[in-house]
Formats: sequence, structure tokens, C-alpha cells
Amino acid sequence: MQVARISLAAKRQIIGRIELRYSPGSHAAWGRFEGERGLDWLAAHRHRVDLTVGVGREADDRRLGFETEYGADSHWGDILITGDGAFFAWTAVRFDGDEVAYRETERVVLD
Repeated sequence: MQVARISLAAKRQIIGRIELRYSPGSHAAWGRFEGERGLDWLAAHRHRVDLTVGVGREADDRRLGFETEYGADSHWGDILITGDGAFFAWTAVRFDGDEVAYRETERVVLD
């Protein structure tokens, strides 16, 4: 599992983390985003917070993303079948429709 913290682009405030999740038995990889308490507060009191949580496969440049409104909980993206090449998870965070943060995990070869 690879993990990367994500912060607001204009500030150095950590708002969550993106993880690359992997099931060897199912040959599947997906992204998981978990927000921090500060993001919970912003979503409840200041902004509409939307996420895209995704996974990418470098071998064929395939990227899948699942869009959802942030719900102060963990959020999972779509699943890609693993195989040759490296994989990564990514997330984009939007406040009131404007992207304020984007982050990818390191690339990891799975299988």
C-alpha cells in the first residue's frame, strides 16, 4: 500500500491522504481517500467539498476516477485489474467547484 498526504494548493494545510489499495487474490487496485478533521470542518461550515478518487495504470495510460461529494468518511475509487507496469492512486479535491488540491501516490509495480 502506498500513501501520500494531500494539502491545499495555496496553503500547507494537510486535508487528507490518498492510498493505493491492492488485492493480490483479485488482481485489483483502487484508490482510497481519507479526509482530516480540518476538511470535515470546512465541508460542514464553509464549502461544498467534492472529490475525485482514482487509480491509474501506466502500461496503457488508463486512469479511472469516481466523483462524489465529500462525506467526512473514507471514499473509494473505481477498480483496475493489475498486470504489467506500475500503478498509482490519485485524488482531486474541489471547494465550490474549484480544484484546490491534487495528489498522486508513488508508482508501484503490482503482481
